[in-house]
Amino acid sequence: MPLRLYGLLVLALTLAGCAKKEEAQVELPPEAVAQIEAQVIPPPNAPAGAPIQERLVGAVHPQMTELLLRFEQQFGRMPTNIWEFSGRMMDSLPAAPPGMRYEIDPAEKAVKLVPNTQ
Repeated sequence: MPLRLYGLLVLALTLAGCAKKEEAQVELPPEAVAQIEAQVIPPPNAPAGAPIQERLVGAVHPQMTELLLRFEQQFGRMPTNIWEFSGRMMDSLPAAPPGMRYEIDPAEKAVKLVPNTQ
């Protein structure tokens, strides 16, 4: 009998320890967010007076941004979308990390990696 009770106790403790834990999402303070954003490579030819709401928030892809500037120089305009840009300037668009996509920021004339929700 005590062996059966001991077995039930071990089983109950094991099952209690196997429960999936909730992942805590920590929101960074504004100072930390500003420090992270400052580490992103600044895009070339970024107009200083462009309103913030016109800019995309994301990491600049330097090689594709360089190709974007070549596109503008060659065709005299910015591409209408990322697909026109990649079709004319690259063999294929590099794979973006999960949950991310490439987007052209016309205010800064840069190609950025942004979340899919934007």
